Amino acid sequence: NFGKPINLCSLFAELIFGMMARLLFGERAETEIKLLSETINELAVQADNQVAQIVNLPLFIPSPANLRFKSARKKFDAVLYSLINKRKKEIAEGVATGDDILQMLLESEPLNAKQLRDELTTLFMAGYETTSNTLSWLFYRLARNPEIASRIRSDLNRSGQNSNTPDQQLGSNHPRVSYNITNLIKETMRLYPAVWLIVRKNISATVLGEYFLPKGSVILLNVYGLHHNETYWEKPYEFRPDRFKTQNISNQNQCNYLPFGMGPRLCIGQPFAMMIMQVVVSRLINSFDFIPSGDFEIGMKPQVTLRPNPEIYLRFKPVTNL
Repeated sequence: NFGKPINLCSLFAELIFGMMARLLFGERAETEIKLLSETINELAVQADNQVAQIVNLPLFIPSPANLRFKSARKKFDAVLYSLINKRKKEIAEGVATGDDILQMLLESEPLNAKQLRDELTTLFMAGYETTSNTLSWLFYRLARNPEIASRIRSDLNRSGQNSNTPDQQLGSNHPRVSYNITNLIKETMRLYPAVWLIVRKNISATVLGEYFLPKGSVILLNVYGLHHNETYWEKPYEFRPDRFKTQNISNQNQCNYLPFGMGPRLCIGQPFAMMIMQVVVSRLINSFDFIPSGDFEIGMKPQVTLRPNPEIYLRFKPVTNL
């Protein structure tokens, strides 16, 4: 497909789904993983439809939208329960050989099937669409700022890393490479936070500034607004990965930068998401130049996550001077 426009959103959705599924369920669950791929796409569509509703009726009301969402969720749950029960049977028969998170959960503290389903759903949903969307935005910015990709590629070459370097070693043995790629990822998540809106409900009456919030109030935290606030960020609408250099970090505090949330509800998938993105970015920058395709003014579509609109297409041109 060299030279042919590639849909980044589809590419990274498929890539990250495969990586997440195998980390959670192992290599032997091919049939269930295929079913999971089909059901998660349906669930995502119905979740987006729920977000798009002007008025969301409680799920116990059998509206057409609620029935479609509950049906999609039921299919998703059925696949997870199938994976859980199959692995439990393998463990009981002494034939389980899984080296994955499902195996770890089953062999650690006792959890019932519903608790296991909840844990697996949280881990999967925390890392799948958010990571694939972030990577799509990141390579969109690299196509618009090719000098950044060239600089990182030069660092990779100087460190002796190339297209044959094992994934687990990419960037890890060269602090400058890891540092620059991390800053690139951080700036992408600042400019295009996948979780652009955080919803909370207070468990007790609260005074917030000049506002009194009764118990049970729904509180919306505008992450996108925080990340583009000129009070905290110089030229916030510009793509500037170097703003995350150590010497520039002193004027920022954690409450102004929340791509993974913060506090007790900090996204559980943060370390895994960062690791995946480091590997993918290192591998692709080391191997390709990224060429814009067609109309390259991409807008934003705020749904469950912040998505590109229209979807991003790039041409991948193999690097010849490695």
